[in-house]
Amino acid sequence: MTEQNKNSITSTAPARRKNGKPGRPTKFSSATRSKILRLAAKGMPLSHVASACGFSHQTLINFRREKPEFESALARAISTGMEKRLSVIESAMDSQDESIRLRSSCWYLEHVFPDHFSKTRIEVEAIGQFDHAFVIPQETLDRIAESRAAHDRELNGNGSSAALPERTQ
Repeated sequence: MTEQNKNSITSTAPARRKNGKPGRPTKFSSATRSKILRLAAKGMPLSHVASACGFSHQTLINFRREKPEFESALARAISTGMEKRLSVIESAMDSQDESIRLRSSCWYLEHVFPDHFSKTRIEVEAIGQFDHAFVIPQETLDRIAESRAAHDRELNGNGSSAALPERTQ
């Protein structure tokens, strides 16, 4: 083994980046920044944005934390993308076709105000932290609604379903 190889193997000096700081070179370049902002504006989930750029979601989180100007640009890109898509939905709500107006209006209400209009939302009361999302099939929700209506008819004794009480927040 040559003397030069011995020195390179046993060297304890940290690796240096181009800017002279120790450590691994950053993957955050202007090209990467542009790609992140472009994909985020299209509505791609941030974990997939990170994968598409060749790094982990945690690395993207670190970039956001370490670079406030990038965090602001990312928030603007996401907002711009949302605004663009909402304008498409709003224009569909003005369509001459009644079925398009109805579907776009329903979609808008279900997704923008899910607490009030979502078909698959059931409130779950839990003690402590509850971090699990789930979807209940529409068929199951229909069976629940039928059972509840039958129960209400039994309580009223007149065969007609009572109106459901207003939801309170």
